[in-house]
Amino acid sequence: MRKNFYFSHYIFAYRLVNLQNIFTLALSTAFFLVFIAACQSATQVKTGIVDNRLTPCPSSPNCVCSETQGLKSSISPVNYKTEDAEAWSKAKSTIYKMGGKIIKQDEQYIHAVFTSRIFHFVDDFELRIDKKNKVIHIRSGSRTGYSDLGVNRKRADKFREIFKVSNE
Repeated sequence: MRKNFYFSHYIFAYRLVNLQNIFTLALSTAFFLVFIAACQSATQVKTGIVDNRLTPCPSSPNCVCSETQGLKSSISPVNYKTEDAEAWSKAKSTIYKMGGKIIKQDEQYIHAVFTSRIFHFVDDFELRIDKKNKVIHIRSGSRTGYSDLGVNRKRADKFREIFKVSNE
């Protein structure tokens, strides 16, 4: 009799734990789906050069640009000391090293794209060389969503770090 009492409590506790696990899984799945839906909200992203500058970032926090000062999206440009053509070549090779794909380029502008591994989000990565001041301006922004959890800022920092190493 005592043995059945413990066994029945064990079964009850096991079922309760399973229900809690199922509830936790369902709740976390719901939050995940809401998060993905928020990241996927459609926005029209403009790229390119406007008035001899990279296009400014939108108000959303999923973009950084070195040509807009005093904003949350502001970052520093990359300085170089080599010849302009050599710096531009190193910029291209740095993009390839980082896994980017260049889709448009000329003597002063590069437009590349980076695609995330899991969800295949596409981010635009743009460079503009300022030969007079010996700097390369950077713009990195998400095509969709509102927040990128700092991915584009990290990408710009990684570009700066790899470029600096290859430029020494």
